[in-house]
Parts: sequence; structure tokens; C-alpha cells
Amino acid sequence: MPVSYTNRKGVTYTLYRGQTRTGKPRYYFGLPAHSQGEPVMEIPPGFTISESVNGVVSLVKDRPSLVQPEAVPRSFPRLLSGLGKVFFLFPFSQ
Repeated sequence: MPVSYTNRKGVTYTLYRGQTRTGKPRYYFGLPAHSQGEPVMEIPPGFTISESVNGVVSLVKDRPSLVQPEAVPRSFPRLLSGLGKVFFLFPFSQ
């Protein structure tokens, strides 16, 4: 069964694999009625499916998180909720 994704507009897209001029694989989503290439059976490692605000479906590379979960203290959400004022790091010049 090929990888398929239904966007927020209700349109179902299928993941296809093509080849660039240099021979590298190129992945793209297309409508199943228009078979544009070889359907892909599973998402390639290191990629995830993304949908834009307009409903455009694409395959994007995984991006590592800049902050590791173990670096965030457990009390961090309580610290943020306890702040009643906004503090600026740099004073405004008058």
C-alpha cells in the first residue's frame, strides 16, 4: 500500500519517487489519478510529512530540536505561568 495523506481540504495525495538528473531520489506528493512516477511504500528515514496553511502536502527532512528535552527543567512551565509581568532584557533608550 503506497503512502498517502489526506489534507485539511479532504484531498488525498500519494507519495511518489522520481529521479533527478544527477541520479538522486526526489520525493513528491501527487494525486493518485495522475500516476507521475513510482509510488513509495514507506516514508524514507529522516523525513516527515508536512502540510502548509494552504493545504499543500510535502515531504520535509527531520530537523533536530535546538533544545533537548532533558535541558528543560520540570518547573519551567510553572515559572512561565507565574510571571505576571513582562521583563525586557535590554532597557529602552529615552
